[in-house]
Amino acid sequence: MGKKQRIIIVDANTTFRFIATEELKAKGYEIVTTVADGKTAVRVIEEEKPDIVLIDLVLPSLDGIGVMKQITSGQMEKKPVFIVSTAMSTEYSQTEAFKCGASYYLIKPYDFNVLSQRIESLISANEAAINKNGVSVKNQTVIEINKDLETEVTELLLELGVPA
Repeated sequence: MGKKQRIIIVDANTTFRFIATEELKAKGYEIVTTVADGKTAVRVIEEEKPDIVLIDLVLPSLDGIGVMKQITSGQMEKKPVFIVSTAMSTEYSQTEAFKCGASYYLIKPYDFNVLSQRIESLISANEAAINKNGVSVKNQTVIEINKDLETEVTELLLELGVPA
């Protein structure tokens, strides 16, 4: 694992937050904080900018779906990866979670080794999105568009008789 992944745990259950914190710390992850309700989660996620949010769907004040909607539609430059960790196993809740930005959906109870494997596969996928020059795929696209625009501007200047 490259850099330590910064994780926020959002779950109303105090015992789960404690166990998840201990298990993930033991596997080398940095637990930024834990949060028990949805409204606080939105504020903390925006302030702390974690890499990953482990979130339950059943939360006081704002449910997990609402939290994901607010974060994914908000102004954060780098959105965190959401891993849903919930006892809700309906097809509807799973579909809604994925629509709102969840990368994985784990149904409680589960083995924390499974969670760790999901986190590692997310890290691998993110690393694969970085090309050999260390430029993200998104940045590479912007660079290519800029080159195309420069070429077009140069051609237009030459057509107008202005030295380029």
